[in-house]
Amino acid sequence: MKLLFYLTRYPGVGGIECVSKMLADNLSADKDAKYKIEFVSHIQQTSVESSDYPVYFMPDGIKCSADNFKYFDNLLKRGNYDCVIFQDSYAPIEDIVCKLSHKYNIPLLVYEHSSPNHIYVQNFGKLLSVRGILQRLNFVRTLKYRLRQHKIFNYSSRYVLLSKFYIPDFCRLSFCSSNNDKLRYINNPVTTFNYAGDGEKQNVILTVCQLVSLKAVDKMLIVWEQLSNILPDWRFEIVGDGPMRHELENFVKEKQIKRVTFIGFANPTQYYSRSKIFWMASTFEGWPMTLCESMNFGCVPIVMNTFSSAQDIIANGVNGFLIDNYSLEEFIDKTLLLANNQVLLEEMGVTGKKSLERFTTDKIIKAHKQLLNEVITKRKML
Repeated sequence: MKLLFYLTRYPGVGGIECVSKMLADNLSADKDAKYKIEFVSHIQQTSVESSDYPVYFMPDGIKCSADNFKYFDNLLKRGNYDCVIFQDSYAPIEDIVCKLSHKYNIPLLVYEHSSPNHIYVQNFGKLLSVRGILQRLNFVRTLKYRLRQHKIFNYSSRYVLLSKFYIPDFCRLSFCSSNNDKLRYINNPVTTFNYAGDGEKQNVILTVCQLVSLKAVDKMLIVWEQLSNILPDWRFEIVGDGPMRHELENFVKEKQIKRVTFIGFANPTQYYSRSKIFWMASTFEGWPMTLCESMNFGCVPIVMNTFSSAQDIIANGVNGFLIDNYSLEEFIDKTLLLANNQVLLEEMGVTGKKSLERFTTDKIIKAHKQLLNEVITKRKML
């Protein structure tokens, strides 16, 4: 089977590039199926010089220009591809891959690597801000986005989301029926492994994230301000950096919040291994790898239920807690429940690690292979 991955940027070290390489590597390792994989990209990351796979570069950058259309047309005409995989559905490059894969009757798999409604949260500002309200009232912009997603869906052979819980979100926004067989989901894989740890677990609450508004670290600090007086032998550690770091550090100083440590960018492994509780309060996520990584190390997650895939990862009250309606009070209550019950904490930590077995690489790659076989076989039967 000959596959062509279509991306905005490749090679690169971003999330989409890494997931694409992971998928390509695991497919290539299947000697029986004999996958042959190539990439076509509009640009590449300058710090990444080479690829393990043939990569073709568009002549005119990130544009749906006539030159790029012609280049991709010639590539498909002579490439004899069995399937095209569009890995970057949010990039403004969809016309080329949609129209030309349709022209040559090549199956098109479209992968959406975030929450379907993330564009509203990310680009339209905070809900109660003046900017946020005005942009939400921009019906033309909203309708344009929804029609774009609907168009890509119609051109696709299969449209793949990260979670089954994203299906209602996608259908509501993109005018699609949830019963449409083209709409599928495949979770991201999680690498599970045993860890030696750094001695016993410590009374540490951990978050690992960029210090940007969407991660809501300010809300976590408000929670910790109250908990720090109730849990004097616990501390809160923040691994990550970003444009809000100075602002957040000033907030801690002004409020005199005790036992908060800003670690900065770091390999989080040692922090997972010594922490007992993991916090996530993001406004939205796609498939948060830090959440899964923390569970692999026995940290019990307490997560704001603001993104649908959280329900795929966490069974509320079993391997972690989901907090509805952005309730800081419930966030505090669940943290106290765990901090004051060592037996429950350890039981949920063990259950959390075991629950990740659903997302092993072997199982996820098997789902990708089944999808590829399905669309390629269907094409051959026509």
